[in-house]
Amino acid sequence: MVPLAHALIALPFSFKINSNALKRLPDETIFAARTLGASFMQTLAKAEIPAIKSAIIASAGFSFAISLGELGLALLLTEGKFPTMPVYIYRFISTYNVFSAAAMGVVLMVFSAACFYAIEKMNPETNMV
Repeated sequence: MVPLAHALIALPFSFKINSNALKRLPDETIFAARTLGASFMQTLAKAEIPAIKSAIIASAGFSFAISLGELGLALLLTEGKFPTMPVYIYRFISTYNVFSAAAMGVVLMVFSAACFYAIEKMNPETNMV
């Protein structure tokens, strides 16, 4: 249940990133593939997906980063078997184990920062500079 809920939280962000990439794709590319006899699935597999590969990677990384820090959903749906990092941080804070919570928070920040850094480096079209 938790992975499905995390996917539902990340879906709007991923959809927006990928739909913007598809909008930037020239219509002539799709029209040319369809005119040359490619089916819808062939056009999708051979023209559209390779053209938006960097957006797909960026949306996957962004979804992972969003899922890393989601506490409310994890607290609501976790049964104690597989707690996430934010749940551990919450548990450490609730037992006044602040140093362990801070250490786990640093680990979570490093993972999130590394994820966003990788998104920026792998997707050159999002660089503002």
